[in-house]
Amino acid sequence: MKKTAFVTGANKGIGFEIVKQLSEAGWKVILGARSTERGEAAVSGLTSKGLDVEFVQVDMESLESIEQAANTIKQNYPDLRLLINNAGMPGAFSRSFMDTKEENLRNAFEVNFFGTFRLNQRLFPLIKNNEGTIINVSTDMASLDHMQNAESTLNAFDYNSSKTANNAMTLSMAYEVETAALKSLR
Repeated sequence: MKKTAFVTGANKGIGFEIVKQLSEAGWKVILGARSTERGEAAVSGLTSKGLDVEFVQVDMESLESIEQAANTIKQNYPDLRLLINNAGMPGAFSRSFMDTKEENLRNAFEVNFFGTFRLNQRLFPLIKNNEGTIINVSTDMASLDHMQNAESTLNAFDYNSSKTANNAMTLSMAYEVETAALKSLR
């Protein structure tokens, strides 16, 4: 039986390549994308090569879309073993804290943190029951050390901060799973 994975932000770039490589390795992959047209085109290109890929629309800025995608996954793919949160919004790449507009910071957090948080909360029990894995894609720009480097060409306070929060969520999720596992051993 094939393992099933769900990859967000997967109609192009890194997400698309993840879907391609997982499906070539024998996984059934659900390609998640905000744009139905681009998502279906990406799936069509992969299935024409004999790969087992299906499409689920998910807009990480929309709670309704996230809930709809999570319900579709739970209903149609209850054996989900891998969730890769690749969808992301770069933000405005403000050069400094003082130049950052609150609107740009909110937009970056909406996708890069809150959207991922919402999807993780809804699919975490399914992944946990299937003894699966959740991967939240990040960047070295989320490092606190990177933020201290004023010479960096991508010192983007809005994007970097949202990805740093995403990293904190990832650690919290891991600690929660580890703590639960240790309690079950007692």
